[in-house]
Amino acid sequence: MKKFACLLCISLFLLTGCGSKKSNEVVCSGSIEEDDVKLGMAVTAKLKDGKVSNASVKMTFDDEDTAKEYCDLFNLANSYSEENEKISFNCSSKEIEFDDYASILSNDDDDDIIGMTKDDFVKYMIEQDLTCK
Repeated sequence: MKKFACLLCISLFLLTGCGSKKSNEVVCSGSIEEDDVKLGMAVTAKLKDGKVSNASVKMTFDDEDTAKEYCDLFNLANSYSEENEKISFNCSSKEIEFDDYASILSNDDDDDIIGMTKDDFVKYMIEQDLTCK
């Protein structure tokens, strides 16, 4: 009986973890409609020491043509940008993914998400009409 209880405890520990592990990322998502274009947006922030260290974003469009138009616009913007100001992104089908969300925000200090606490980041994303988990 002791063996069974011990195995049960170990199994529960392995399945649930110790419970003190903090989440190292926050995912915020929602739908946005602007200029008759609907898109889904998901922002994933990586946390280090309780602060945002990196954030990526995935935009999902209703159709491939609209996604291609936006992809072409980002490519055009990059063609006129200095090398150190280019935006890193990948286009596929109905999606555009940005590795560095902070780089596509304005240069305004109010929009600098790197270094934000988790709570401040969530508040900022809610102000952008996104829901965070």
